[in-house]
Amino acid sequence: MEKESAEPRKAPRPALRWLLVLAWMGLIFYVSSRSQLPTGHGALGEAVSFGGHLSEYAILGGLLRWALSARAGLLTLAIAVLYALSDEFHQSFVPGRNASALDFLVDILAASLAIAALPRLLGAIRRSRRSLARRP
Repeated sequence: MEKESAEPRKAPRPALRWLLVLAWMGLIFYVSSRSQLPTGHGALGEAVSFGGHLSEYAILGGLLRWALSARAGLLTLAIAVLYALSDEFHQSFVPGRNASALDFLVDILAASLAIAALPRLLGAIRRSRRSLARRP
């Protein structure tokens, strides 16, 4: 097994980080513009929809947190909230879709959890890597 080089990895450039944020926002917009999504009906359909909102906005929150400075938690959350609000507004114009306050709240919850958890998760990964690198 090879040891990692002593040189620290360079973080991706801010432009790449923002490109990923914008690409993810574009994907959310595309999914929201679809009249019919294959989520199913009844409780299963609701669970799939709920899971979709959780994953979409957890990823968006994580990408925003990664793109902005670690001290910009409130700005990160504000951007996620405004995007979720615009997404629900956008859905109100899509045939077969509607704006939902519950979906909006789920989006905010998912983004908030990701924004709060990402720094801790990345810190744990860094500590683990350092610990593994020190082993003989």
